[in-house]
Amino acid sequence: MLWMCAGCEVINPREEIPTYIHIDSFRFVPRGDTFGTSSHRISSVWVYLDNQPVGAFEMPVNVPLLLNGPGMVTIAPGIDYNGMKSFQYPYPFYSFDSLQLQPQPGKVVPFDAKTQYVNATRVVYNSNFDLGNPFTKFNGDTTIMKTSTPEYVFEGGGAGFIYIDGPRKTSENISLDPFTASGGEQTFVEINYKGTLAFQVGVAAFFNNGDVKQEYIGGVYPRSEWNKIYLSLREFVTANQGGQFYLIIRAGTDDGESSGWVAIDNIKIVTF
Repeated sequence: MLWMCAGCEVINPREEIPTYIHIDSFRFVPRGDTFGTSSHRISSVWVYLDNQPVGAFEMPVNVPLLLNGPGMVTIAPGIDYNGMKSFQYPYPFYSFDSLQLQPQPGKVVPFDAKTQYVNATRVVYNSNFDLGNPFTKFNGDTTIMKTSTPEYVFEGGGAGFIYIDGPRKTSENISLDPFTASGGEQTFVEINYKGTLAFQVGVAAFFNNGDVKQEYIGGVYPRSEWNKIYLSLREFVTANQGGQFYLIIRAGTDDGESSGWVAIDNIKIVTF
């Protein structure tokens, strides 16, 4: 028996039209002087609809959402993990934002996303060079200097400045003050920077028995404009519990480079 249905649309069901939210950037809400600078480098968003993951997106973005009724949209701020743009990471120290959304098929709804440090964040090291130079020479030919020249200061009244020229080929510097962090907990260093030279960020652990463990955890490429980098210290801190931790900054010229400089501001270490 042959059965036919004229005009049936079973084979081609109606396609649902999404509602879009537009996220251009994040607005950072300060939490007081103890948290230091409010600068950030949030580059991506992690989107959830009614606690279900939708995806991760680079900003600016129009995020498509299929809604059958009112829904709660939650977004988490993402960063370049250890400076790698290809490795987007939801930063655990920045709070989520949310929006109650009604279905509006085809419409683009702007979302003024905001964030701040979550309540559990502890700032265990914070230096903006305004009150002096918090670093001293550790090795190499020259040291970080404090500068007040506006061109080399991100914000405030001072910044760190490394200049390499002629016989001065390297600069390796260590923080005067230690920081504390627990093993297994998230720990990141945040730095504003620009310059013509690459530089490296490291950590040293000094133990009561005289042992010293040292490791460079990230290299930073030159940038002509101010940028911000987030570097994870978690593995080193976890592996070296019992030591006193100090931050290290190293810069130098590569083959073919006769001189160059690095400006550093707002060095901050956060942990839980």
